[in-house]
Amino acid sequence: MALNCLLISINTVKTPYVVHPLGMAHIAGALKQDGHHVKQYDVLVEDGIEGLPPVFEKHKPDVIGISIRNIDTVDSADPQFFLKTALETINQIKKFSAVPIILGGGAFTLFPELILEELGADYGITGEGEQTVCNLVNQIEQGCAPTKGTIFQGTAALTNKWLPVSYDERITGYYRRRGGMLNVQTKRGCPFKCDYCSYPTLEGNKFRYRDPKEVVDEIERLKKDYGCKYLFFTDSVFNDHKERYLEICEELIRRENKTPWCAYFRPSYLNIDAMSIMKRSGLHAMEFGTDASSDATLKGMHKAFQMEDVYQTHQLVRDFDVPSAHFIIFGGPEETPDTLHEGLDNLKRLEGAAIFGFSGIRILPNAPIQKRAINEGLIQKEDDLLEPVFYFSSKIERSYMENEIKEAWSLEPTKIFPVSNSLNSIDDMHKAGLIGPLWDKLL
Repeated sequence: MALNCLLISINTVKTPYVVHPLGMAHIAGALKQDGHHVKQYDVLVEDGIEGLPPVFEKHKPDVIGISIRNIDTVDSADPQFFLKTALETINQIKKFSAVPIILGGGAFTLFPELILEELGADYGITGEGEQTVCNLVNQIEQGCAPTKGTIFQGTAALTNKWLPVSYDERITGYYRRRGGMLNVQTKRGCPFKCDYCSYPTLEGNKFRYRDPKEVVDEIERLKKDYGCKYLFFTDSVFNDHKERYLEICEELIRRENKTPWCAYFRPSYLNIDAMSIMKRSGLHAMEFGTDASSDATLKGMHKAFQMEDVYQTHQLVRDFDVPSAHFIIFGGPEETPDTLHEGLDNLKRLEGAAIFGFSGIRILPNAPIQKRAINEGLIQKEDDLLEPVFYFSSKIERSYMENEIKEAWSLEPTKIFPVSNSLNSIDDMHKAGLIGPLWDKLL
């Protein structure tokens, strides 16, 4: 007997633009392939949690899955904390349903025990949940549900054959109307050790690749069935050092793709041939995780490249007339007044790029910055870090640093600090019908 499964995405973050809940679509596809009935509900698309009662009445779920993508904004200039919303959602559900509630998603994976206890849900799944959620739902279906309060480690895909993805037209339509962007993942994991980053915790510390033909099959389905106008590849880093990403691009070229796309890039491992292939495949814009603006602070972040690599990459991208954005974190390890001013000068060399500046690093469990913050006495080993805590270099005063950035960028519309200031304009442009990430319109 198949179960009725209700999946709920409770993400309300719009920084710097709304993002389709791809993780929920992956879970939905896995459950459907396993024979279950699935309804997807996105609080951004629907009437918030207030719209849930009629959904319960109509679909009568036997089990509920809640995706918790964000714990907070990870932005010290706008440190919103979202667990209250998650708790309100679960309390609302419990008013008219007693079925098992399963938690998952990126934020849950970082704080599984704390969030499960805080929200009072029945089960949790960390990491990649497609196969594990099917196993758990099948146990519930067979009447042999595990002990409540159990947290399961998701099983990582070991081959390039991924489970199917199930999209919901009502949900995709919302994101299509707000920028036209739908997202696709071509690989999981990340081998890099950036100080702030949680990707290795979420997906593992090695790249695991998806078959290029399967990726492009999915892209063509998004275009044909869901009206996708713009693609975003959600990989932690698109341009892997083995250049497997070029296989995706070559397959897009073979199928004469005309849909523009963007992705997250590392400002290295790029050359003329790679740029040429990507441009022919539909590359429209590039977002760089540069993360620091001087060699000293790049080293402090454990980045395996230097500013000279950034400059060379930037010039290469400009030669191909591709808009680019760099995301910079000020106040990280080794930041001083000297590195700040050096960094602000260095960023002037990235002429023609959009630059988004952040202040401080959100300290996440198991990210390298946590150990550093403990060693520097900024936090204690036992601190749970559930509510936003930020690392700031002790070698520079925060208020001084932020004032210097604001003054330096006050007359430069392509440099945004703090990033939260740009949200309304991006939302307005999407509502006006413009597509893509839209920071390129700054240029």
